[in-house]
Amino acid sequence: MARLDGREDIYVRRLPKFVTSLLALPTQLEADLAQQNFASIQHCLHTLKGLTLETSVGRQKAV
Repeated sequence: MARLDGREDIYVRRLPKFVTSLLALPTQLEADLAQQNFASIQHCLHTLKGLTLETSVGRQKAV
């Protein structure tokens, strides 16, 4: 939430996009792997990284 300056409205608006993209990812990766389309696999994984950072899912708190 800190990345969005505490703007919960932006977070709530972006979360459905994250979920939709996340749900489509396994199918896309399987198809790309079957076709050995490594550029697309790299793009998908880069997109996943960006989405997780954008929604702060990938961020862990220090213990």
